[in-house]
Amino acid sequence: MEAMSLQQLRELAKQVDPTVEIDDDVANVLLDIADQFVEEVTTVSCQLAKHRGGDTLEPRDLKLCLEKNWDIRVPGYVVMTDAAAKGGGVKRPGPTDAHKQRVEKVRKTAR
Repeated sequence: MEAMSLQQLRELAKQVDPTVEIDDDVANVLLDIADQFVEEVTTVSCQLAKHRGGDTLEPRDLKLCLEKNWDIRVPGYVVMTDAAAKGGGVKRPGPTDAHKQRVEKVRKTAR
């Protein structure tokens, strides 16, 4: 994977705020921070994959790393923990009373 260039960083910043101007020194610091972040996320995620006994880095490893270390939530990915897989995790909420009443009405009309 190729690192982001100064020009790409400037274009990205313009998408957020068309009036922004980024100094070369500031842009270089931002690029260094981004590189360090990617390196650290990759390293920790690989350690998590190894810890779970896997030999392949999976999205759930990245998601867990980002959530636990940086409190970054990645939408669209649901990670089932080992505890949840064994039934000890978060339980699915049961049907509400209103839902139960609607189901009962449907059953009565179907008879």
